[in-house]
Amino acid sequence: MQKRIDELLLSGKSIADVVRIVSNETGKSKPNVRYHVNKIKDRNKALRDECEEKGIDFNSVNYYWYKSEKFSINATPNETVDYEKIINDILEQKYQKLEKKQLPEVETFDRLVFTDTHVGMDASRKGLAMYAEEWGGEMLFQRIEEMANKMLSCKRSSILYIDDLGDYMDGFNGMTTRGGHKLPQNMTNEEAFDTGLKAKLMLVDLLSKEYEYITFNNVCNDNHSASFGYTVNSAFKQICDESMIM
Repeated sequence: MQKRIDELLLSGKSIADVVRIVSNETGKSKPNVRYHVNKIKDRNKALRDECEEKGIDFNSVNYYWYKSEKFSINATPNETVDYEKIINDILEQKYQKLEKKQLPEVETFDRLVFTDTHVGMDASRKGLAMYAEEWGGEMLFQRIEEMANKMLSCKRSSILYIDDLGDYMDGFNGMTTRGGHKLPQNMTNEEAFDTGLKAKLMLVDLLSKEYEYITFNNVCNDNHSASFGYTVNSAFKQICDESMIM
């Protein structure tokens, strides 16, 4: 319910409208809903006022600490990711369309293995990273192109297996899979999803020009990506199956 209230408040709806909508959707009484709406509105206003006073961009706040006499709470503002918009935007880009083919039985094939891409990780923070470097979308796309070119220079077969061994995404809401600790991020959930999906489509687009058959194996049972990695890879699979390639 809190996520829905935040969403409606951020859309600019009045308190009365938010109470009515949430009450109808959840079946909870309007006084109960109004209590939560006022509480969330006060919390957001207090956070926004504090940011304005200290010269901090409110939209840049990924998490904050709430401290009282009894508790010290690490809170993360809700973030709604519009996956449908991201995928539709990507589908508007031009990728070559190939016919889906039945993989033949062969004795030899090429294999490309990569791991720990950590899309969204902030590796540039001096003093926190052992080897501080910029790691954003531009650098990722550059590495994808280099990897594809290297693979093509070693091409020995018309069949290619690509194995992504895990931790493709760095962490949903900037957290590890178990939610154990916060991870330094340089992207929002939405930006990371967008970047990770584009990178995989870019890789297969570059390689499919030379390979007749390509099979992807994506590991998602890991300590950073998990469900976030599965979501990106599932979207990638759907686009390949229905719009672009096998």
